[in-house]
Amino acid sequence: MKKSLFILSAFLPTILFAQAERDWTLFPQKSNSDKPLMNQKEKNTHDGYLKMEQDSSLNTLLEKYHHNNSQASRLEGYRIQILSVSGANSKSKARMEQLKFSQNYPNVPNYLKYQTPNFQVRIGDFRTKLEAEKQLEEIKDSYPYAFIKKDIIELPVIEQHITEAVETE
Repeated sequence: MKKSLFILSAFLPTILFAQAERDWTLFPQKSNSDKPLMNQKEKNTHDGYLKMEQDSSLNTLLEKYHHNNSQASRLEGYRIQILSVSGANSKSKARMEQLKFSQNYPNVPNYLKYQTPNFQVRIGDFRTKLEAEKQLEEIKDSYPYAFIKKDIIELPVIEQHITEAVETE
């Protein structure tokens, strides 16, 4: 008696809350009508609209994203790293080396970059590795430990004599 009462109480909620009968076949038969759900020729008389509500911070985030990605003056290229220092006074050491380089090579742009825990001095904005290797050969005597590294670079300024040659052709 207890056993049958237990079984009845276990299955009674299932029976009471069961949904309508469904077709439980794995591969149901296709219907005879190959008609699409919405015929393009039929006109829909109910025009609808969608109202989106979003947090205002999402707009701020999107504006920051567009601002950061709209700066087209940067691209992937190469730079030459001439120094990497860490520890006490590393920032001042890197700045001194940067100043020394800019005095010796005033036409080559140089950058101070911080990547935890190192301050790095990188030079140049080279689109190809070949351009970077050419500059590396020029400075190798002064900076024997310099090496080429991939980096995000500023767009190099096109030299005037190149544009004049194009205009004369």
